[in-house]
Amino acid sequence: MKQSLPINSTVKYLRWQLTYNNNGVLMKYLKSNHQKGSVLPVVVAMSFIGMTLVMSFYAWAMHRDRSLNIRIAKTKAIYNAESGLAEEAFSFLVSSNFNSVDTVLVPDGVWMDNESLDDLSQGLYRDVHIAQIQDESTSFRPLSVGEAVGEAYVKNTKGEYSKIEYAARIAFEEQSLAKYMYLTDTEEAGGAPYVHDSPGNRRNVTFGNNDLLSGGNIQTNGTMVMSQFGCPEFEGTVYLTINPDTGEVNDPQMGMCDPDNVFLGEPPIVEKQPVILPPDGYGLAKNAAMDGYGWVFDSTELMKHDFNHRDTLIMTDIEFQGESRVVVKRWWFLRPPHLNLSARMGTTEVPFAFPSLLEGVTDPNADCASTGDLRTCDSYIDSLISYQAKYPNSASGMDEYFLNTTISGPHSYSTSEYVPISTATGLPDPTNLLSEQVLIPNGPKVLYVKGGPVRVHGTYKGRYTVVTDEYITYRRHAWPNNFATPTDTLWCNIWITDDIRNADAPAGNVGPPQPDEKCNLGSDNRLGLVSGANIIVANTLLNGAGNQSQGSGVVIHASLVAFNESFTVQYWQNVTTGHFSPPHGDGRGPWANNFPGSFSNQDARGTITIWGGITQKYRGYIIRNNPGPYNQTIGYQKSYHFDENNVCSPPPYFPTIQYQNNEKEVRLVGFGKAPQSSE
Repeated sequence: MKQSLPINSTVKYLRWQLTYNNNGVLMKYLKSNHQKGSVLPVVVAMSFIGMTLVMSFYAWAMHRDRSLNIRIAKTKAIYNAESGLAEEAFSFLVSSNFNSVDTVLVPDGVWMDNESLDDLSQGLYRDVHIAQIQDESTSFRPLSVGEAVGEAYVKNTKGEYSKIEYAARIAFEEQSLAKYMYLTDTEEAGGAPYVHDSPGNRRNVTFGNNDLLSGGNIQTNGTMVMSQFGCPEFEGTVYLTINPDTGEVNDPQMGMCDPDNVFLGEPPIVEKQPVILPPDGYGLAKNAAMDGYGWVFDSTELMKHDFNHRDTLIMTDIEFQGESRVVVKRWWFLRPPHLNLSARMGTTEVPFAFPSLLEGVTDPNADCASTGDLRTCDSYIDSLISYQAKYPNSASGMDEYFLNTTISGPHSYSTSEYVPISTATGLPDPTNLLSEQVLIPNGPKVLYVKGGPVRVHGTYKGRYTVVTDEYITYRRHAWPNNFATPTDTLWCNIWITDDIRNADAPAGNVGPPQPDEKCNLGSDNRLGLVSGANIIVANTLLNGAGNQSQGSGVVIHASLVAFNESFTVQYWQNVTTGHFSPPHGDGRGPWANNFPGSFSNQDARGTITIWGGITQKYRGYIIRNNPGPYNQTIGYQKSYHFDENNVCSPPPYFPTIQYQNNEKEVRLVGFGKAPQSSE
């Protein structure tokens, strides 16, 4: 019996059959009939979705547009700030005249396109200020810093502007004279006796085969002249100076020398402006010592000239003892001609001097033309000639003139030995000693010797700069009337009395370890000697002087600066035969000679080995021979090497480079966002 399907199942079955038999026509009808009344909600929904997508895209596009505008505004602000530095600050920062603590150049703002804010200007820069600070981390070099704030603007949907700010900073580090292996203001001779051919006409010094300069920059404001007896070699770059009057370069006079064999640096030659000597920064080191960044040794404290007192001078001796120890001794001395020491003792000195009080006079009746005037005594005249290079013009001695018209000023006969001292140690009698200090520095230090000379020697560990004044004037000690005493001049020379060595350097003539290009592996020790007058290698046994066929020489690890004269050697007061009259050899100085008063045929002292550099106003003689005032060889051979450690950082407060075109040598050490930037 055939079984019947349920009604619902039958309907579904028939609907399927109809759909199949009529090719989907009925199915379309049934589907159409099933969705009747649902189109509007779908359309509304689709419209809402579409509008949402459009609004989202619009919001996204607006956000992207605003983000782009903000980024453009930030870029404008950066450029505006940098424009402020370039247009307002840069020329000051590289100018040698700038030494301000803080100077505001533009307080309110300078528009970048002269348009109003409503015209969507490019923005402005403001708060441009410049300052000079000290880099107290290593070398205490001046840093010239400029800062500026740039503004740009973004319009929001309400038509209002919002401000974008950026503060930019640029910093330049001033480069020091320690970058030079060799620098002179002129190649004329200076610093010692007998450097003139005639009054006002200095001798010219040439470069010969003894001048082999390894590394470092080399420059003279004058003209290089090559010797006819050999050629130098310059392994560092040679700066040829532009004559500020003509604009032409001071080309060297090559003589017989081939430039390709002389100028060996990379590059071999560069044109430069003349360097100012001394630069304004000369006083920076002295001020630093007085401001607590070192020690001041006042050599003027015994300048007490009045009716009952006479001026007394002070010598300072600085010995570096490694392990960061510095021993400083100070003693008083009298420069000839002077009275005997008893005339200085006590609270009241002899106001009216007689020949019997003159140093070295035992019988005034025999030694003096007038027993009532010490200026007529042989010992007085000898001292005047030997130490002042002067001669009394009359029997009264009232008028004085220079013994030789080519000897004047600092070219008379200064020495590091004025009072009786020990031949073995070079130190004075303890009764002359004023003070002895052992200093333990806690960082880089300046040792400023005010108003007097200084002797330097030893092995240093740490960073130091020794600096002196140019000269000190004083009233002559030996004079009949203390009211009318003439004024003499003592030059504040730095005297090198023995080797000066970097504690990191091995024994011998080898220099300190040299750094790589990133300033690694070098030495942390530095020494600068900055004299207002001369730096003189003293005529001492320890420096190879005296009755020796070939001296032991002297080693100097330091950067040397002689601002108003020269780096030279004490070739006067030597012990060669046939030169007893100044400015030749007179055998004076008990520390200088093996046997005082005994003379030999030559005074070849060995080799000066320098690891550092030399800056000087005039070019000092290192060796004297014929032609000249001496028939024998007196002085040293040269072995000069640049210390690359000074490129990484010079000695503390070392004088900086300043050019005559009002610029200074700087190195960019910082550029970018300032700390107070709101970007």
